[in-house]
Amino acid sequence: MLHHLSYTYSQTKFGGANQDILRALGRLASWMFRDTSRKGGQHVVSASGALGEAYVYPAQDVRTAHLGYQLAWLTTDGGRDQRMNAAAVAERLTVSPTMDPAMERDQLSDLVEKWQIARRKGPDPTVVAEIGAILELELRRRWDLTERAYQVLANNDRGVNAGVTDLVKQAHEEFWFQHQRIELRHNDPSQGPAYVAHPETDFHGSSAASRYLIHAAADEAYIGHLIHNDGELFQEALDSGKALRAKVANVIDLGSGRSTTPTWVLHLDPGQPHRLRENGRLAPYGSRGHEVTIASVNVAEDVLEVTIEWTGRKTMALSCGLGAKPADSAWVGEEIAFVVSDASDLTKRRSSRVWKAKDGPGAWLTHGKSPTQIEITGDDGGADLLIDDVRQIEEGQSL
Repeated sequence: MLHHLSYTYSQTKFGGANQDILRALGRLASWMFRDTSRKGGQHVVSASGALGEAYVYPAQDVRTAHLGYQLAWLTTDGGRDQRMNAAAVAERLTVSPTMDPAMERDQLSDLVEKWQIARRKGPDPTVVAEIGAILELELRRRWDLTERAYQVLANNDRGVNAGVTDLVKQAHEEFWFQHQRIELRHNDPSQGPAYVAHPETDFHGSSAASRYLIHAAADEAYIGHLIHNDGELFQEALDSGKALRAKVANVIDLGSGRSTTPTWVLHLDPGQPHRLRENGRLAPYGSRGHEVTIASVNVAEDVLEVTIEWTGRKTMALSCGLGAKPADSAWVGEEIAFVVSDASDLTKRRSSRVWKAKDGPGAWLTHGKSPTQIEITGDDGGADLLIDDVRQIEEGQSL
């Protein structure tokens, strides 16, 4: 639906005095549509997607994507049979942006035809009211389902993950850089020029690469922000080899003079899954911000010996385990868990560098523009020349 609104209004030639407002609505819908696919987004949340992640349903994924079906399982009184029957009834009513074809055929088709005939002479208030009543009923039902979904999530007795605060901050930054800054036409060296993305595709190589890397960084940061306060996420990471448990065998400070370089030797069970490699980065579970680099990995008969060097917050006490500083020998003999460190900051920096690609090799392919401007024909039969991303960014043309 958001994508449809963007298509309809972001470059509309209609609206008269309200044309600028309609275009602004289209641009906002375009950003909202893109933000729904960004992991960890806080401004635009899919109700069915949120319920799908929060609960497990005894049904196929195709059926549980229906918001009414989910709510029937969660809110119906009674046992399994009562909930299953209620869910079966609920999924008969469409909740998609399009309406039930039977309703369109039986209730709206004739009314819309009357409205089309009447609008040449002037709108018929009776027909308009009848169409409005049907549409309002459909919209109200969808709104009520969304509101009920919010209440189910808001009234859940599970606590809010402490990492959500960072996700909210990240979401506000995303809104500024990817929408509000562009609306105000503020260029930014790290985020690229302020231009309006076309709703159909990315015509500019750097803009496409930058958006991909921004979403990749969000995906990395999502787990990084939440895993330190979520035991289930940690267990999933442990099972997949993206986390590990180890015993501290030795603590050495390899620093010289006033500098300190705490170095630990860890012993791991070689039977547990892992993805350890030299120069890989880890963070102690429960102490986000601290970071270590894997210096070496040695395999023995009954133990995996891993040497790590502390590189992030190495003089500050950890927020987990003993709560001591990394250089403290009291850590010897203690068991501690590590997770793969999130590299979202590095990915973000890469997203800013791709804007220089227009001057590099291959730019003729990724940043070239068509010799003749693309012509778009509207519903009214009129034709307009497409001002794509390349012309906006490279030539300074505006919509």
